[in-house]
Amino acid sequence: MASTPDTFNELRKLLVQIETGSASFRLGAASIETLKYMVENPAYTAVSTMTNIAKMNNVNPSTLTRLAYTLGYDKFSNFQRLFRDYVEENAHFYTTRANRLIHPPTVEPRNDTIFNTVVKEEAKNIESLSGEEQVVMHQAIVNLLVNARKVRFYGRRQFFSLAVFYSYCLGLIRERVDIMQDDVHGLSHSLTFMNEKDLVVVLGCAPYTKATVDTCRIANRHNIPIVSITDTHDSPLTRYALHHLIIPIESHFYSNSMAAAFAMAEGLLAMAAQQMGKSTLETLKKREQMIKEFGINLPHNT
Repeated sequence: MASTPDTFNELRKLLVQIETGSASFRLGAASIETLKYMVENPAYTAVSTMTNIAKMNNVNPSTLTRLAYTLGYDKFSNFQRLFRDYVEENAHFYTTRANRLIHPPTVEPRNDTIFNTVVKEEAKNIESLSGEEQVVMHQAIVNLLVNARKVRFYGRRQFFSLAVFYSYCLGLIRERVDIMQDDVHGLSHSLTFMNEKDLVVVLGCAPYTKATVDTCRIANRHNIPIVSITDTHDSPLTRYALHHLIIPIESHFYSNSMAAAFAMAEGLLAMAAQQMGKSTLETLKKREQMIKEFGINLPHNT
């Protein structure tokens, strides 16, 4: 019998163990694929009937009943409650964080301004990036950024701004760099002409969007290498990624903390520029000439 997950995040970690064979039990291939579908589509799982979930996965409803029992639940509805609680929690992601900001627990110290508190937290997050444990991973990702035929960045909500930053700055020093957007040509347009020589970088933290998870899953299905930059090792964005990096996000800010994410971006892009060496300088010189010819920059004495 499995150690019954009490939360959706515990279930997600258990799924990783099941897929890697490190769990204390085994599931059949159909059960694993069904569980993966449920975890990747929590909103659908939370409100759908067992029959409909079974149909979506081409299995018998009894498969879901056995899956729930194997995971330690006495009935499927109790298993499904994990998904409902998770969806409800994420529906109030921003207000929950804002409530902590506006009405902090009495155990939290109040001897500093919230401005100083947030700035210090962000400084700590950035400082944690400078450890040695991810140096090899940094270099592997930079090699992909430099050598991939095409590089596409994708992020939703505030991570769209991070995708734009990566795309603009990497595009300063190499060609065939762009962002993926749902509302222009669509994600399918961006992925259609990509292959194993290219790279998709997916950015995002909880609450994850279905589109970012789907982008990872579909890119992987078509053998397109993926790098994910996210908040935890068991994030759904890491499941199909060739490499992933973790952004420290602990903060009193009412949304996702972004300072460390942008600091990480600058560090990786600086490594890429250094690795490209002469090519970086030549490309930037051409760009500066274009800027001069278009008269984009104002003179210093204006």
